[in-house]
Amino acid sequence: MNNLFGGPGFTVRPVTDDDIPSVLEVYRRCEDFLALGPVPCTSLEMVTTDIAHSKEVGGFYCGIRDDTDEIVGVLDFIPKYKRGRAFLSLLMIASAHRRRGLGTALLAALESHLMLTAGAKVIESGVQVNNEAGISFWKKRGFRIGRRARHMADGTTAYQMSKHIEMPIP
Repeated sequence: MNNLFGGPGFTVRPVTDDDIPSVLEVYRRCEDFLALGPVPCTSLEMVTTDIAHSKEVGGFYCGIRDDTDEIVGVLDFIPKYKRGRAFLSLLMIASAHRRRGLGTALLAALESHLMLTAGAKVIESGVQVNNEAGISFWKKRGFRIGRRARHMADGTTAYQMSKHIEMPIP
């Protein structure tokens, strides 16, 4: 199974070649999110490029699986982005599985995983300025906009957001 971590109702593990059709289906179910960026339509090439890029930069490109082992989302992160810092490259949850607490539970589990396995004290992420729902989601979970928006190589404009993380008190 090789799960990296999990929580109530979900597990996270790196995708394999066999998972690519399911990941493509998640991308299709997230075209509302993708419509905010430079390439609004999903393709197999988009998925394989994202997976290859994650490997190139030392990331973990993972499927988020529900209790039935169905891939319902995608998580891509770099555990050791900079000293004491991790980078969250992508979190996409299929539209039918949103607003049920999965993103919040996943983030809490990811924070614990990154602290224990990578010594991370901060998580950074980039969020497109036109992604109001995403900005709101991250702010509600303790992320702050750290600097002015930057123009990215893909033509989008994004805020750098970050959060200091701590081990929860038992």
